[in-house]
Amino acid sequence: MTIDFSVPREFIAWEGDGDPGSCPKCGAPLKQEHATYMLLTRRGGKLADSFMTGSDKGWFCTQCPALLLNPQEFSEPLSMGMPGWDVGNQFAIVGLVDLDAIPPEKDDIPIGAPGNPVPLVEFSNIRAPRPARGRSGSSRHPGSKKRRKKRRGRH
Repeated sequence: MTIDFSVPREFIAWEGDGDPGSCPKCGAPLKQEHATYMLLTRRGGKLADSFMTGSDKGWFCTQCPALLLNPQEFSEPLSMGMPGWDVGNQFAIVGLVDLDAIPPEKDDIPIGAPGNPVPLVEFSNIRAPRPARGRSGSSRHPGSKKRRKKRRGRH
């Protein structure tokens, strides 16, 4: 059975080592498979950097869209630091990168470059953190109206 990486999956954190047994959601067999994951890091409550990493530590359910991952497997390499990258002190695994979704004519363009967006399939039960707004400009959304102060006693 081949795993379809385009299917949104439910991330289930698993703290074990070795074979986890059957799916905790439906009881079906699990299959260990190599996949590419997207990680976001945070430092001080702000988004730091994002990373794609390959791992064979994922256990995919053969019947339902559940995926068991041990987050500790991903934290160890990040804790060593990566020169030139802003590796925050917190991270989240936000989804799978569907490498099969990249057309052959874009194989020579780096993933994430203009014209070749990251084919991210976010986990169905985890919301990816959004970048914080900077202080240098207005924090209002474009097109929103400025809020006016209420003045008592004046019409």
